[in-house]
Amino acid sequence: MIRLNMIVEGPTEQEFVSRVLAPHLAKYEVQLARPACVVFSRKGSQIRSRGGLRRYAVAKDHLVRWLKQERAPDVFFTTMFDLYGLPDDFPAYDEASRLVDRYARVRKMEDEFAADVGDGRFLPYFQLHEFEAILFSQPEVFGEYFLDCEKEVGDLGHILHEFGNPELIDDGENTSPSHRILRLLPNYQKRTAGPQLANAIGLSLIRDKCRHFNEWLTKLEQLGVRS
Repeated sequence: MIRLNMIVEGPTEQEFVSRVLAPHLAKYEVQLARPACVVFSRKGSQIRSRGGLRRYAVAKDHLVRWLKQERAPDVFFTTMFDLYGLPDDFPAYDEASRLVDRYARVRKMEDEFAADVGDGRFLPYFQLHEFEAILFSQPEVFGEYFLDCEKEVGDLGHILHEFGNPELIDDGENTSPSHRILRLLPNYQKRTAGPQLANAIGLSLIRDKCRHFNEWLTKLEQLGVRS
């Protein structure tokens, strides 16, 4: 069985990966370990970590050390980082940001990240534009968790209709997917509600609506198939 290690930004992604992705990938003979958050600081022998990326060098250092610790050819590594709010010291950040096509932009970022790390077992992934984008795959599901909010849930549906694609909802400071959700549903709790909503929507529909996410998950599934 292939082993897959993953670095994520925070506890929301940790919960989503553990609850939704891990059981799915197990069907493809890919064992996904509990995802780790990026480590930001050390104090003595104690390692402290928290969600959110701040510097590329820290993320790369965490990843490279992990790659060196586990050198087996059947151990692979990936990331789940939001493109929104990504530190501008990531490889090719400026060049990629000038690309109008959002899919070309995110693929450029991933390709340069992989090249900079320089290990064929590393399959980087950036979420377009952040985790909450996948929740727009089926906005109606919000109605099951936020009662008496028919208008607000309907407005989420209008947002999806406007963009036509959850992954293309823009990454403006006040108009990113999470900001749009919070403006309509202030009680939305990212860490708890986010993974629950994603689980309720289901991977099949998320993959159908979010092609970049689907491409990544397909690569992870193929790790087990080719073994």
